[in-house]
Amino acid sequence: MKGIIIPISDFKMWFILLLLIATATSFPSSTPTFSIYDSVLGYSCHSDTNCGGLVGNSMCLQGICACRPGYIPQGIMNCIYAEGINNLSLNSLIMNQMRLFLGE
Repeated sequence: MKGIIIPISDFKMWFILLLLIATATSFPSSTPTFSIYDSVLGYSCHSDTNCGGLVGNSMCLQGICACRPGYIPQGIMNCIYAEGINNLSLNSLIMNQMRLFLGE
């Protein structure tokens, strides 16, 4: 019975490949892990980035995605421009939106 003869150059290639795999899997990553996610209006967030990925003109307000000032919610996926709303009524609108989503 004859054995399989592997040329030296192929042997070196496989040895280096296995060495790289073993090295890459044996050392833990030093970079911190974090999750990137997108939220819709009324759902939790950590930054404006979490809200703006799915809903344009939105922001993270006290940990909940809400429409930016000057915009009002239309469902959970849209913030539309609110014409004729002054700042006082806009602030109350945002707070009412938060109460609605929080169930208060």
